[in-house]
Amino acid sequence: MENLERIIIIAIGCNSILFCMLKWNVLTYLQLRRPTWFKLSWCFFCISFWLSLAIEMLVRNQDPLNLVNISKCIFMSLASAFLSGCIDYFVTAKITGNENPKRRTS
Repeated sequence: MENLERIIIIAIGCNSILFCMLKWNVLTYLQLRRPTWFKLSWCFFCISFWLSLAIEMLVRNQDPLNLVNISKCIFMSLASAFLSGCIDYFVTAKITGNENPKRRTS
């Protein structure tokens, strides 16, 4: 049960951070001002995966270089990224009133 609670909390936190970044145009700014070697993927799942992986590594207070801990962090990040994508999809559908909302790019 502890893992499920952690996945839900990280997904909600990740979704709120991404919502603020979209609202304040941080992602657009990063896309315009990024170096040429830095390829920023605009896939919502990819962004939420990397953000939830960073949050999970910060939250986990055990040895992060242990192979078991790394696999747990990756699993938790994948699950929270999927949940974050579902939350974003249904919230966008609720706000726009459209059952098949188009993906936001900025």
